[in-house]
Amino acid sequence: MVKQLSEEEYESLTEEYGGYCRTCGEEVTGMEPDARNYECPSCGSSQVFGIEELLIMGEVEIRG
Repeated sequence: MVKQLSEEEYESLTEEYGGYCRTCGEEVTGMEPDARNYECPSCGSSQVFGIEELLIMGEVEIRG
């Protein structure tokens, strides 16, 4: 499922070095924008990706 973000939400996540877990959807901060396969502090899976990586992968869309 593609996550829809406003421009403000995307910018905020970029500034906070944030991303999401692809398994549980948990927002995670404090990582590189191109992070891949980091461990999720919530569910423990290795599916946390940085916000810019998710955008490149097509899993995040910025709505205007």
